[in-house]
Amino acid sequence: MPLNTTALLQPMDQGIIATFKAYYLRETFAQALARTTGEGAVSLLEFRRKYNVKNAIENVHRAWQEVPGTSMRSAGSSILRRRTGEQPGSSALFRAAVEQIADLGTKKLGFNVLDAANIEELLASHGEELSNNDLLNLEQETASEKEEEKDESVLDNEETDELPLRGFEEMLSMVEALKQKVMDIVPNIHRSTQARRAIDDVFFTYKNTYEAKTKVNSAQPTLFKFFQPKG
Repeated sequence: MPLNTTALLQPMDQGIIATFKAYYLRETFAQALARTTGEGAVSLLEFRRKYNVKNAIENVHRAWQEVPGTSMRSAGSSILRRRTGEQPGSSALFRAAVEQIADLGTKKLGFNVLDAANIEELLASHGEELSNNDLLNLEQETASEKEEEKDESVLDNEETDELPLRGFEEMLSMVEALKQKVMDIVPNIHRSTQARRAIDDVFFTYKNTYEAKTKVNSAQPTLFKFFQPKG
């Protein structure tokens, strides 16, 4: 493949991924602000500890919704070699999002040292390979979190069992919407299929629990059963 053509064949590299990451971080900061202020507020540490896959999916969905269609068409036009008019570049959207993140972090969440340079460095690091020290620290942190999760495993199972059917239906509907979004925006069938399978794996337990609850509810007799005419 000729040099400097990879990015053209992968339009998601045309600044859109960076913009999406910034939007995702902005949504996470906004969610943190909502959870750490007002009635029933929790600490930032507690918010981070309880941040789960459902929260992440919600923020991924919101972040993608924020990426304008003009940016997608502008990236695609690099392949088609045509322009539909001057459109605002993803770089401008990225910088605006970074400024909003810095404003949320310093003025609302109380971070002492947080500026555009810090945020851009953080976002760029998400695509880098982890060093041996990074992996070691991550392993230690994961082990510590697993110890904390053991203490709450029984409670978590009870809370899962107590979730209403409507809650399961809404959550699984969001999962299906996310899977469809992946198919819509990822042109590579192999990669999109892998992503869909990964999402299914994450929510496998919830889906099974929902199906079990549905079967139990359908098997439970109701008052109307006693009003059926006799044969």
